[in-house]
Amino acid sequence: MKTSRITQYDPTLSIEENAANNNVTTAAIRSYIQKRGIDRATDRQIYLYNKIKEYASKHPQEKAPQIADALGLTANTVRRYMKMTEEPQPKEKKTTTINQADKLKFISISDNQIAILKTILAIHLPKRKNFQCDLTAWKLGFYKDGLEKPIYCYDKYASILNNDDIEDLANFETDWQDGTFDSIVIDLPCSIELPSTKSRFDVSPHFSNLPELFEEHEKMLNLAHQKMQTGGILVYKVMDFTFYGSPYWLSDEVLRMAKEIGFELADKYIYIDPRHNKIDRRRTKYTAAVPAHAYFFVFKKKRKCIEED
Repeated sequence: MKTSRITQYDPTLSIEENAANNNVTTAAIRSYIQKRGIDRATDRQIYLYNKIKEYASKHPQEKAPQIADALGLTANTVRRYMKMTEEPQPKEKKTTTINQADKLKFISISDNQIAILKTILAIHLPKRKNFQCDLTAWKLGFYKDGLEKPIYCYDKYASILNNDDIEDLANFETDWQDGTFDSIVIDLPCSIELPSTKSRFDVSPHFSNLPELFEEHEKMLNLAHQKMQTGGILVYKVMDFTFYGSPYWLSDEVLRMAKEIGFELADKYIYIDPRHNKIDRRRTKYTAAVPAHAYFFVFKKKRKCIEED
């Protein structure tokens, strides 16, 4: 299927509103719905079902007319959905989009980074449509296929990116008080190689030696921990690598560092890179090839334990 220009389809909005949000025609939205077999009527029913049930659970003393007034619905509509014990189901050979995030919760291995990040949002930040902050935003590669850009984006090389949406990472520590953020994303380089003189921006996507690599990862983990709220979520992408014929399990080192700093591992996903089917093992003693992969660790900032004397 050809990649769609429609990246922000919202089943709770009208066709006209979706067209305006995506800067396309209403015909394009209708074609999008038809090609994907989306059951808009059931989407609307599921939306009302969840909305009414959620409100009723928070206001158990209110009757149907009061709920209807609060939600802008009719009392009969409220009564109809209150009687339901399960949410509406789509027609045969049709699909709904409102609860697709629930289906994604079962993903643990994927060749789609965006799907993994959306899943993390759905599970760990269900009230959010985007992460609050990305400290390694670079060219916003995570946010070009339907995932909303974080509210705040920083990068070490912001000065050469010519993007007003990305601020210099050096300002991050002074811009914010400790304990500010509920979610942060970090994706540092995970390999060692001499800086390339062919780089368009004169920026190397690698570190030049092992100490530099480990120091930078530890520094970023500490920085994120400092600025995050207790219970906040850190999404940390990392991968293992080989250097001078030896494997380095950077993922294990990151887990160790994160635990010592004050994080706990809340979730883990494996990303299989579809562009590189095999890890190059020619410089190692290993003959077996494995799929090129990375980890998305979901860390949670733990509450400090106060030790009693």
